[in-house]
Amino acid sequence: MQEEVENRAVTLVISATKLTGRLLKAAILKYLASRKEKRLQKARAAPEKPTGKQTVKQLIGQNQGVSNIEINDPSIRDFERIARKYGVLMIEEATSNFNPALYGEIARRVETPLATGERFHTRWGFEQLLKQGAISVIQPDITNCGGLSEAKKICDLAHIYDVRVQCHVAGTPIAEAAAIQLEAAIPNFYIHETYHMAAHPDCVSYGKYAYVPENGYLTVPDLPGLGQELSDKAMAESLGHIEVR
Repeated sequence: MQEEVENRAVTLVISATKLTGRLLKAAILKYLASRKEKRLQKARAAPEKPTGKQTVKQLIGQNQGVSNIEINDPSIRDFERIARKYGVLMIEEATSNFNPALYGEIARRVETPLATGERFHTRWGFEQLLKQGAISVIQPDITNCGGLSEAKKICDLAHIYDVRVQCHVAGTPIAEAAAIQLEAAIPNFYIHETYHMAAHPDCVSYGKYAYVPENGYLTVPDLPGLGQELSDKAMAESLGHIEVR
């Protein structure tokens, strides 16, 4: 009852010759019981939402879409069968980055290439992955792994293990340009990631130049530095104005 009173203001109309505390309490309890019954009726009237194991077709039929599929020990072979049927390019982040040793176990059970790395940091973090021989593609995020210089060293380390690179890109036009320049400078580049929000007008507006794929290809910027600069809008929004009196 306390929660209801704190989160909702209500008007109760009580018909009585004398208003007592007991009567007021009874009226409030009756109101809350009525609200609970209405919620139950609404839940019963709503179509039942399927739970448990479902096919991709069933999920699409519910307008749920599919972005991530949890893979556990009993389902990993089923997933591998589907991945091979539909030509899945790679399995990304098949397990938590807190336990990279599990990638070795997963690699022994599947043939689809494994990819990970966006939440790993520095060469020492990636070395724990690479020495298992389980990862086919690393995905360093330049802003997370230690910067552009460290990312280049990570890519060189991966090259020793014959592992390819797809930089993780989910940031501003500056991050996009940095990834393009790095990928153009390494021999083990695999594929470039274009984040869907990179084409959003708000994101595009933070850079002076727009780099978007054309027929599946990107042109490496040949301007000074990364080939990208913050726009006047980005600078104006980032500046703090402090008035001291």
